[in-house]
Amino acid sequence: MLPFSDNGGTAAFAFDDDFTTSCTQTSGNGSIGTTFSELFQVTTVGLLFNSPGVFGIFYEYSLDGTTWVAIDAQTITVDTAGLQWFWYDIDGAPPAIAWRVRSFSNDVLSLVELYLGNSPQEIPMGVWSLDDWNAMTVKTTPGPPYNWYQQRDIDTPRLFIWPMPNDQAKYMQLVCWRRRYLNDLSDMSQELDISRRWNNALTASLARRLCLELPEADVNRYQMLSAEESSAMSLAVGEERDPAPMKYQPGLEVYRF
Repeated sequence: MLPFSDNGGTAAFAFDDDFTTSCTQTSGNGSIGTTFSELFQVTTVGLLFNSPGVFGIFYEYSLDGTTWVAIDAQTITVDTAGLQWFWYDIDGAPPAIAWRVRSFSNDVLSLVELYLGNSPQEIPMGVWSLDDWNAMTVKTTPGPPYNWYQQRDIDTPRLFIWPMPNDQAKYMQLVCWRRRYLNDLSDMSQELDISRRWNNALTASLARRLCLELPEADVNRYQMLSAEESSAMSLAVGEERDPAPMKYQPGLEVYRF
């Protein structure tokens, strides 16, 4: 592996596995990357910045070390230098001899580490109940995390993981899926915070409601509007599904506090 930086700085510092060093370029719109001894397919890119700011980043690869192909672009806002990892998953890029990240926002790149990963393995974490979490006497045990507990506070839910990440886990990612409340509309020009497949259902529901509230509306159309709403709602609700096969596991029940 041969690190390079085209706008100054010590390129090797971005690949030395040392979080106390960084490759800091001397001018904007530069690139930092590495050339491999053989074709290498990158599936995950990790960036640990050395300075806060807003950075426009291109992810690029080269088959010959000369001609570069941009995969995608991303705007990254760094609030805390040296403490925030930013990860990007690459889909469908071919094996290449060289890979790099390039700034296009006139910002000077300063990277503590540039991580180029291949075929990461996702390990499902164990879910703990409130009793499990409270029964853990040492909650700061160091190591790669493999369990989690969610404290569902009203204002700010909190996610606890165990063991506490240490040096062995510094390149690990925590992949989370979340469900959230829909955003409220505060202006008539805003769009609804829903998928488009719900547009007909909401339009039909609004039409039925307005039929009873607007003096000029024809009340005789209420039954027709109700039937249309019921049909549209059924179609929308029917698409809120997971097409995977359903599995039943006897013995499961709601956890009681």
